[in-house]
Amino acid sequence: MAGQQRERAFHGLDDSFMDHGICADEVRLAAHDGTVRGDFYRELGRGLRDQEATKRAKRVCEQCPVQFDCLEFAIEGRIIDGVWGGTTGDERHALARRRRRRAVGV
Repeated sequence: MAGQQRERAFHGLDDSFMDHGICADEVRLAAHDGTVRGDFYRELGRGLRDQEATKRAKRVCEQCPVQFDCLEFAIEGRIIDGVWGGTTGDERHALARRRRRRAVGV
């Protein structure tokens, strides 16, 4: 049921990779400097504590077996909040913009 709800929330994109991510398992996640799921959404704040949480989340992504799938999912789904595939919303927006410019030859 949760997968079905996620699919509708993310434009019908395939989210099956999510079950294989480090962030899907609280125990595996905590083994990375005490990182918690909330750290993946702390980038919304701009304080030092939020910046540190974002760095922790990105370090987890660097070691994740589904980092590329996660990044592509977030770009295709136009997800603007949180760390996905090792990138923040601003970083994904810039990456998507560069891809669009390359596609049209600008």
